[in-house]
Amino acid sequence: MNGKVSHLAILCVRNEGAFLLEWLAHHRAIGFDHVLVFSNDCDDGTDVMLDRLQALGGVTHIRNEGPYEKGGIQFTALKAAAKLEVVQQAEWILPLDVDEFVNIHCGDHSLAALHAALPNATAITLTWRLFGNNDQVRYADHPVTESFTRCAPAVMH
Repeated sequence: MNGKVSHLAILCVRNEGAFLLEWLAHHRAIGFDHVLVFSNDCDDGTDVMLDRLQALGGVTHIRNEGPYEKGGIQFTALKAAAKLEVVQQAEWILPLDVDEFVNIHCGDHSLAALHAALPNATAITLTWRLFGNNDQVRYADHPVTESFTRCAPAVMH
């Protein structure tokens, strides 16, 4: 990888191929310029998809095949991530899950707008909002952000 990363997302996945491209597109659109993805035990082609995305750029894919530390798969990956140059050189880092979509409520809804609203911040806490299954009991090939819209009331934003 060449150049310094401004906004890095770190993601751990297993069999998320059906949801991965939407997640990547959303987070690239709001301003993440690189994504570090650890995959484990994929049998749906997610790992192959990530290899191809890495070849195209903007994604670093690492197969996290174990052994795993006591903290589990995700913490093993995050500890490994801390040793990587892309992580050490990044200005901003956000570990996420593939079912978490950053939703910024200022300006043009981008990371740049968030930083403009908080110019002196050295850390930013993002709150969670719980979403339900929207009465969907089976997989449907529709975007996650359109399929799951029922959620807990907004408390802060």
